[in-house]
Amino acid sequence: PVFIDSGIVARGDTIICAGDSAQLSVRGGGPKLWRALPGGSPTSSLSCTTCTDPWAKPTLPTYYEVKGCDLDTVFVDIAAVPNLTITDDTTTCVNANLQLEVTYTPPGLQTPIFSWAPATFLSATNIQNPVVQRPTANTTYTVTVTPFGASGPLAACASSASVSVNVLKGFSLNQYDSLLCDGESTTISGTDGASGGRVYNFAWTPGADATPANALNTTILTQVPGKEYTITASYPGCPDSVLTVPLIMEPIPIVDAGVDRELCFNDTIHLNSTVFPDTVNYNITWSPGNNLNSSTIADPVYRGLATQTLQVIYATPIVGCSDTDLVNLVVNTTDFLQLDGDRTLCPGDTATLNALGAVGYFWSPDYYISTIGNVNSVQVYPPVSQQYRVIGINDKGCYDTLSANVIVYAGSVVDAGEDVTIFPGESVTLYANGNCSNFTWFPPSGLSNTKIKNPVAQPTATTRYYVDAETENGCPTRDSVTVIVSAESLVDLPNSFSPGSGTSVNDLLQIRTRGAVTLKRFDIFNRWGQKVYTTTDINAGWNGRFNGEPQPLGVYVYVIDAVTSTGKRFNKQGNITLIR
Repeated sequence: PVFIDSGIVARGDTIICAGDSAQLSVRGGGPKLWRALPGGSPTSSLSCTTCTDPWAKPTLPTYYEVKGCDLDTVFVDIAAVPNLTITDDTTTCVNANLQLEVTYTPPGLQTPIFSWAPATFLSATNIQNPVVQRPTANTTYTVTVTPFGASGPLAACASSASVSVNVLKGFSLNQYDSLLCDGESTTISGTDGASGGRVYNFAWTPGADATPANALNTTILTQVPGKEYTITASYPGCPDSVLTVPLIMEPIPIVDAGVDRELCFNDTIHLNSTVFPDTVNYNITWSPGNNLNSSTIADPVYRGLATQTLQVIYATPIVGCSDTDLVNLVVNTTDFLQLDGDRTLCPGDTATLNALGAVGYFWSPDYYISTIGNVNSVQVYPPVSQQYRVIGINDKGCYDTLSANVIVYAGSVVDAGEDVTIFPGESVTLYANGNCSNFTWFPPSGLSNTKIKNPVAQPTATTRYYVDAETENGCPTRDSVTVIVSAESLVDLPNSFSPGSGTSVNDLLQIRTRGAVTLKRFDIFNRWGQKVYTTTDINAGWNGRFNGEPQPLGVYVYVIDAVTSTGKRFNKQGNITLIR
């Protein structure tokens, strides 16, 4: 037998990381002989030269040749492991951005794949130079750089490097006394957000009032009311952290309650307290305040009932810086004036007020009064309720004041309504609208009652009725209404109706009357002249039936014969339409 070997086929073209091995393979072609071709690593880089599947460990890209019945080659490429240089460990601040960067060698390495972890605060995780955006915590970032080979990324050849980012976290202030009186100071302390031994540089503005001015913890002596202070924390490469420290400083007032005063019993005086400086809206408190028109203003009105000493306190509105002063008030007892009391009036009336017990009189207010001069009796005629006051002066120069309330009742209003027309035999209810409660109607003829609000009127002839009304307070008024009595009654009939519609409107064909009417007959005929309805009852009506059966829609003829209350004969005939 003669056997023909097939041609040999070598397998294993590959790329490996430097220092790694690759297994080669060949199939077919009889006995095998492997060797390294010139230009790469030597043949000794093979684990064997006569086996089918040798291992190759070249240090250079190398072509390996296998010889059997014919020849074939395998190429093993070497991928360089990146050598990485990364940003040094660094410090940054809250609210700042920091760019990281990694470089790699050899420079000719094909652009590798970058992978950063963790992703916290990073602008991206797959680029060479991501930005750490506004970090708030210390973080160590690791980047893995994976090179490319002929067949794609070589994870086994990847290199990693790390960088630590230390974050300064600003600073905070502890609670402090921000409300100060003039000359007081406040101590401010806080917590520095330093980290890893790195600290902020602090500066107070304005620094002249802060001791020290370059430390977080300081003492501030305020000099100007309303001044604001700021503390700035700085660190190279970071934006400054700034806090405003508002301090409210208010002056200590110097108060003068005014000179001691003397007044008459029940008289009033204006107290006049002053304060320095007067540029602050102070909270003012007088005590005791029961005889003052207000205990919280600088110049209250005091009503003298007894001798006493008043105290006034001025305090600044926020901090409460305060001062106190006293004023003595001596009250001369007097009670001499008399006024003869309150009055009640209807609109347009006049009342007389009389005062006694003084040597001089002064009346107010100066309107709807006969005089305000030195008289003890005046006439008043206000259109609305008004309080009048009289001030009397006695021979000691003391004043006494009394008041009289002149109550003006609401004016009376009555409306008897519009004139109305009735027909013979009819009546109408009159109604007096308004605010009155007592009524008298005139003339009484034809009225059911002359003393009520809504009498029934049934005059036999046209009559004008007058109503005199009074409110419960006795204020009078009058109105009138005319009841027109028609000479004749009225008889009429609709020209169509719709029986059985169920609407109760036009269900029944009835004669409509106003006034007294006597019906002689009411007949209805169909178009063939057959009488389908007849009645002498003025209040009755046709329901559209004849002998119990509904009549068809169409035109019917009616005849009405009636007599009015005056004896006038009423004859009428015509057509009506039945609608279904």
